[in-house]
Amino acid sequence: MKNRIRLFTSVGVFAAVFIILLVSFTPGSVSVGGDIAVMRVYESANDDASRIIISYDNFKHKEIDLWGYRQSYTDEWLDNADSIAATLNRFKSNGYEIISTSASGKISSYNDLQLTTFILEKK
Repeated sequence: MKNRIRLFTSVGVFAAVFIILLVSFTPGSVSVGGDIAVMRVYESANDDASRIIISYDNFKHKEIDLWGYRQSYTDEWLDNADSIAATLNRFKSNGYEIISTSASGKISSYNDLQLTTFILEKK
């Protein structure tokens, strides 16, 4: 019985110390109204689904239509790449920098989709 009490006490003390350490390394406050923008690029074989969606920190957003692509039409790929580059260059000229990117994709017999996300911060 004493061994169980010691075990539970040890686990409790360890958990308390761990939680205190974990909390001490988290940011104290998160600023609201910062200069962050999220740009998501959806490219799909479906013409209606391909677009750039930009979300700003003031709950406004902007959509830019892109071409749906097909394997045989490389011009559409190039047009989309030009639109993405032009949008990123507009952010750069307005003082934004890319602070994070991620990409994912899904290919199926029905449809394929590529999603690229850019997180931008105004410097």
